[in-house]
Amino acid sequence: MSTDARQAAPKMDHLIAFNQQLMTLIQAGVPVELGDGTPSENVAEQLSQINLRIALQVGLGQSVDRAMAGDTLLPAAYRSAWETWFHGNKPIEALNSLTSQAEARREMQINVGNSLIQPLIVLSLVYFGFIYLVLVAARQLEATYTQLGEPPSVSLKFLTFARHWLPLWGALIPVILIISIWYWWHKSGAWSYAWLPGRKRFVEAIGKANYADNVAKLLDANHTLSESLQWVGPLEANSKLPSMLRWAFAANVDDSSRVNLLRFAARTYRDSAKREITRWRNWLPVIVGVLSGGSIVLGYGLSLFTPMVELLKTLTKP
Repeated sequence: MSTDARQAAPKMDHLIAFNQQLMTLIQAGVPVELGDGTPSENVAEQLSQINLRIALQVGLGQSVDRAMAGDTLLPAAYRSAWETWFHGNKPIEALNSLTSQAEARREMQINVGNSLIQPLIVLSLVYFGFIYLVLVAARQLEATYTQLGEPPSVSLKFLTFARHWLPLWGALIPVILIISIWYWWHKSGAWSYAWLPGRKRFVEAIGKANYADNVAKLLDANHTLSESLQWVGPLEANSKLPSMLRWAFAANVDDSSRVNLLRFAARTYRDSAKREITRWRNWLPVIVGVLSGGSIVLGYGLSLFTPMVELLKTLTKP
C-alpha cells in the first residue's frame, strides 16, 4: 500500500468539507437523504446538528473518529459515505450513496403522482356531471312523476336530497381536493411507499449497488479489502451478504480486478432497480386508473341510469 493511501486521522475541517459538499448538492436541487428517511429539505438542518455534535466532542478532547463512532444518532448510510469519501481520497462520487435513495424516493413520488392524474380528471368531470344531473335532469324526472301522479322513486329522492345539500358538498369537494393536492405536493416526498409492489426489492437493490460502489472506491484508493469492509460497515443489520457480492469478495483476483467485479455488481443491482421503476411507470397508472377511475364512473353511471330505469318500470306498470 502506498504511503499516500494511508491518510492521517480525519479532522473537523474534513467533516465540515464533507457536509458542505452535501449542502452544495442540496442547493443545486439534488435530493439527498442521510439514510434515516429524513426528507431532503430537512437534511441541511440535520447536517448542521451533526457538525455541532461532533465539534462539541472534539472540543472535549476526542478525535473525530471516536466522536463519530460514539454518536448513536448518525445514520449508517451517512457514516458509510463519510468513510468512503475520506479514505477514498475525497471523491465526489462517494456522495452518490446519499443521493440515490433520495432520487429513488422522488421517482416513486413521480410515478404515484402520474398514476393519480387520470382519476383526478375523471373525478372533475363526474363532479360537474353530477351537478348537472341534480340541477337539471332530476327536475325533469320530478316533473314527469308529477304528471303521472306517481310518487318519486328512491333514486330520485336521493338526487333531490343531493340538490338540497348542493351548496354544502358542492363547495366541500373542491376544498378537500385542493387540500389533498397541497398535502401531496408538500408531504409525499417523505413517504416510504411501502405499499408499492416490489418496493422492497427496489430499495434493497439500490442499497446493494451503493455498498458495492463504496467498497470499490476504497479498493481503488489502494486500501485493503478488510479495511474497506470495515469502513463501509455492514450491508444491513442481520442481513446475509448476497451471492454476487460474496463472489466478488471471495474471488482469487487482484484488487484491480476485484474493483471491476464490484462495479459490475453495482451496475447489475441498479439495472434490477430500474426494471422495478419501469414496471411502476407502465402499470401503476393503469391499475390506479381502473380501480379508482372505474369506481367513480360506476357510481356516476348508477346515479344517472337508475332513476331512468325506475321511471320506465313506473310507465310499464299495469
